[in-house]
Amino acid sequence: MITPYQFLKPLRQMSPFLCLAGFIVVLSLTHIPSTLEALNYFDSPKRFLWSVCTVMLSASALFARREDQRARSFGVMVCIVWILFRSLVREGPIIGLDELVNWMLPAALFGIGLTLDRERSIKPVAWALILSGGIQAILMMTQYMGIDPLFRPITGAMDYRPGRMLGTVGYHNQAADFLAVCSVGLFFVVHSPALRLLLTGGVLLVVGLTASRAGIVGMVGAMAASELSRLLLTKGNRRRIALQLLLPATVVAILAGCMVLFMPATRERFTDVLRHPERVPAISSRLTMAKVACAMWAEKPFTGWGAGAFAMQYLDRLGDVLPDEKTHPDIKDLVYARETHNETLQIAAEFGLLGLAGLLCLVICAGVSLFRVGDTDSSRRNACIFLFFYMLISGMFAFPWQTALAGPLAALLLGIMLPRMDRHPSPPPPHPPSQWDWRHMGLR
Repeated sequence: MITPYQFLKPLRQMSPFLCLAGFIVVLSLTHIPSTLEALNYFDSPKRFLWSVCTVMLSASALFARREDQRARSFGVMVCIVWILFRSLVREGPIIGLDELVNWMLPAALFGIGLTLDRERSIKPVAWALILSGGIQAILMMTQYMGIDPLFRPITGAMDYRPGRMLGTVGYHNQAADFLAVCSVGLFFVVHSPALRLLLTGGVLLVVGLTASRAGIVGMVGAMAASELSRLLLTKGNRRRIALQLLLPATVVAILAGCMVLFMPATRERFTDVLRHPERVPAISSRLTMAKVACAMWAEKPFTGWGAGAFAMQYLDRLGDVLPDEKTHPDIKDLVYARETHNETLQIAAEFGLLGLAGLLCLVICAGVSLFRVGDTDSSRRNACIFLFFYMLISGMFAFPWQTALAGPLAALLLGIMLPRMDRHPSPPPPHPPSQWDWRHMGLR
């Protein structure tokens, strides 16, 4: 006879991870109602909740003994100490505290993710990602069609349909980043690679409606990198694997082509870049930001200027990077920027070669552990590759790591999903028996 203690024991063991999953869903929906007055309706409450989550998870991480992650945790701690030290040991250290928090949150959550129990945490978190992404996708579609249940006074005044797709994230480009990060949950719930690729293509369709060039290119590149790694690293008949992926890959490619052809706003943003890149304000403004960042890096190549320095120096340095005789197009394309829209350049400008070297060491360490993973852990490997390449590609044109939702969430997920550093990794636990077998539907 099963006692109440035996019945509740699995639930008690899973309760911290169920709470984390519920927190992710709640955080994605958190915002200040439009009926109230606020300076920021989306980022501020989300960053506050992330800070609370970081403190609570840090307290639990103190009791977690993860010998296999000691080297990585030490590397993350070194990076955090350098970010904090470089930002505070400078003239006017208090000025860029908000930007310092933007960098510290992903770094801290990545380190915390390394301490969590992967086997127990990943499935609840995966379902939370799918639920959160599904809610955001439905809300964004209604906003695109002009049926906004939350922010109709704001989105109803917008003629540019992609700009309406705020979700509860606050900006359509950042909402696209969040949807891409949420699609990682499909790797742990959907068993069939072909079905997973098709469902990810559906996410790509919603991202395409946002007309976010960085999001679209990032998702296509991440999907290609993930499936290519599966083809090359999985043991077995590669020809059979390639044939299994041929049909869904063709469907996704046709879907991506249709987005460019039949979505007017998306088509216009891509055709402008291909035909007349010199006339696109987004390109010219990013080139100006890159020049400012490179000038800052050249002055302090090893240590950088500290977090938030780019935002404070951008306007003062415009005179050095703009031509002496300024034309109307030069002035028209100028925008005030707090971020370089290229995160590698921003890290170089604010934290120097030391910051880049620390980050590169973490990436190499993670890459080595991914390539040592066997087929028993291929879902985590493919999910890590997908998420890493999306954030890498998107980070070339935007700043996903510094956003209030996608950046901290992606860092936490990477920390949870990265394989252990064991020389002989143990296989995952067997599939628990259940009276409902979803595997014939492609679900885990």
